[in-house]
Amino acid sequence: MLCGKNTWLTCNKMDIDEFLDRELQLGKEEAVEEKPASIQVAKEEKDDIKHYFELWNKVSDAKLNWNGNLHAELTTKGKRIKENLNRLLPTVEGEKSAIMHLISKAINELRNGNYEYAIKLYSEINSMRENFPDFFPEEKKALNREIFKLYEQLREEIDSKLIDDAKESIARVDALVRGSFSYLRMGKINVAKKIYEDALKAFIGLPSAFLLQKIELGIGLLTLYKDLSIDAQIKNLQLTKETTEGYSFSSMKSNLSHLVDIKDRTRRQEKASVFSNLRTISQK
Repeated sequence: MLCGKNTWLTCNKMDIDEFLDRELQLGKEEAVEEKPASIQVAKEEKDDIKHYFELWNKVSDAKLNWNGNLHAELTTKGKRIKENLNRLLPTVEGEKSAIMHLISKAINELRNGNYEYAIKLYSEINSMRENFPDFFPEEKKALNREIFKLYEQLREEIDSKLIDDAKESIARVDALVRGSFSYLRMGKINVAKKIYEDALKAFIGLPSAFLLQKIELGIGLLTLYKDLSIDAQIKNLQLTKETTEGYSFSSMKSNLSHLVDIKDRTRRQEKASVFSNLRTISQK
């Protein structure tokens, strides 16, 4: 799925070829639009073509020894194959036009930002190309050239979209980390904790690309984790202290004092470096 608002493009991997291969398989399961009748070559016609070239091997083996039957059979089969191919030409031209129409439509969908539909069209185009007869090589070569151009455009557009969405997700995590720090400074621990949990979940879902920015975000999250953990321990010790009024627990008091000291010291030391890292992220 696309990071953020969109849901159809995965962000966990930045491998566009793998993504397109997967989408091709999924696209085959649903029709994009009504297609013209595909080119049908009967098994008998395919066998005729195969047998025709086998007969030419016999001509080669015969050298110049005349064989009337072989000559007659080759003449008959050649004429029949040519008639069948001529009969297929209108269908071949129709299929070629249909593929070119879909290519134009896919390019238009890409320009309009409809990436999902463009990929489905690309899948349909590939299915049609696979069924295009090999014995029309010039037509198939021309189609392959146009289909490859479409593939290159898909790569470029979707790759750019993946990068943009990854940056958007990184910025979102950055904003959550900053927000959690702000609420923590205001003493609103529960709000800071909730935002931290959202930030952590979004952070884990970030793509493996942009590793440097992800590590820098991780520094901020680790500081939040430490500060929130210390606050939670202090709160628990304070509650324990209140419920044990009148008793002497020197170790508990010592732990509480120690945690408060750690909390103050770490926040002073880490505040500058954490926000320096976050500023760096927001500038990239």
